[in-house]
Amino acid sequence: MGTTVEGSPNSFLCTEREYGDFVLEFEVKVDPVLNSGVQIRSHRHDAERVVRFSDGKQVRNWKIPAGRFHGYQVEIANNKDGSSGGIYDEARRGWLKDPAKDPVASKAFKDNEWNLYRVEAVGDRLRTWVNGVPVVEVIDSWDLSGYIGLQVHSFKGEKPAQVRWRNIRIQDLGRHTWKRVWDGSTMTGWTPRGGGSWKIEEGALHGASVAGDTRVGYLVSDESFKDLTLRWKTKITKGNSGLFIRSEPKTLAAYEVEIDAQKRMGGFWETGGRNWVTGPEDNAGAAANDWNDLTAHLHGHRIV
Repeated sequence: MGTTVEGSPNSFLCTEREYGDFVLEFEVKVDPVLNSGVQIRSHRHDAERVVRFSDGKQVRNWKIPAGRFHGYQVEIANNKDGSSGGIYDEARRGWLKDPAKDPVASKAFKDNEWNLYRVEAVGDRLRTWVNGVPVVEVIDSWDLSGYIGLQVHSFKGEKPAQVRWRNIRIQDLGRHTWKRVWDGSTMTGWTPRGGGSWKIEEGALHGASVAGDTRVGYLVSDESFKDLTLRWKTKITKGNSGLFIRSEPKTLAAYEVEIDAQKRMGGFWETGGRNWVTGPEDNAGAAANDWNDLTAHLHGHRIV
């Protein structure tokens, strides 16, 4: 049981070890005046850190104070609020998915009763249920492992408020880890095709067009991939480029993650098919003439 203390900031009771992939179940009962949550794959650091992310409108640099516990939070709120089971990025990006406007999921939590939560974290896929009702699914690869923490939220009221947990259990499924697909120093495992030129400079792959050569240039991996989540940094000063995924070996027809200095950075284009599949209309979420972090998730028929 956690009890609020007036003047205290958000506080957490944390596991002593990190977890990666897992199924977590617990029951929780909270005073309706209090908001709470369970942190998953979360961290704290001894020194202040600055993280950079896009909110879709601008690129932001966000300070995380030293000692601040931060990361994914599975929300616990009253029935009127409707956010229970949503996923909030504590002390970082804010809401990743809030179910408050979902007519079914927002009503799954019962005030003044024990509520059963189920949380599945496998790879970059996070899913939640409250009392057997599916609430949210989030695809996000920022953290693949971390600590679990029970939250007592900061609170001001006439008397202390409480949140209670019981029957906390976890099925540990191991963890996903990142694998390098480029070694950072050679062209080993990659084959140039078509036009253009390629070189390695200051730990980065540089691709450039060649004057008079109208052919499109590609650098193609020797290894084939099917389902994957891919992360990379890219910088483009002018023109248009892209990263092809699930390419057809001969024609290289594929899903292309757009890399463009002017517009649609991060959008999906189907080369040799439907053209634009999805993507932003502008580059408000990209840093001009700077390195940008991109992530592509392709699992089965799902593309994010």
